[in-house]
Amino acid sequence: MKRRTKVTVRLEDIKISKRFDRTPPSLEKLIKCDAAYRFYGIHDRDIVLDENRMLIDGFVLYTVLKYYKVHQVDVLIEEKLDESYRDEPTVYIYGQHPGDESRKEYVWRCPPPICGVCHGVEMRVGQPIKANTKKGLATIIIRRIVVDVVCPVPKGQYVDTVVLEN
Repeated sequence: MKRRTKVTVRLEDIKISKRFDRTPPSLEKLIKCDAAYRFYGIHDRDIVLDENRMLIDGFVLYTVLKYYKVHQVDVLIEEKLDESYRDEPTVYIYGQHPGDESRKEYVWRCPPPICGVCHGVEMRVGQPIKANTKKGLATIIIRRIVVDVVCPVPKGQYVDTVVLEN
């Protein structure tokens, strides 16, 4: 699984692999991207870099910005997330968002250590806690706490963590 973080970098710091040199962008894509930038001042696509600032995606926008001698650009840095929790005993927290009428249950994981106490915070069913969600930090209500060596979420889907505060 990968997580993307928005940062600002200098255009000259972006590294281009040889695969982009071998296949130049289509004229149609360049014209569309150029028009969006020139007429509206917007980027119609993202530039995506790896942790070493090597270009992964967005060569068309990179080419247009280089033509206009832009010095800095907002990019997405793609980080590979650690999924080692899938191979070791992990505390999984099953919970629901308060007020969610669908009653859908979601799963989070607690960073080690195990045993119902994570980083000095005791957890119990019915307790509200903070958790990382797709929409940012949110309160959830604990419905179940399970310690398991088998991750309940299919491989390829990342299990976010609860945020523990004393």
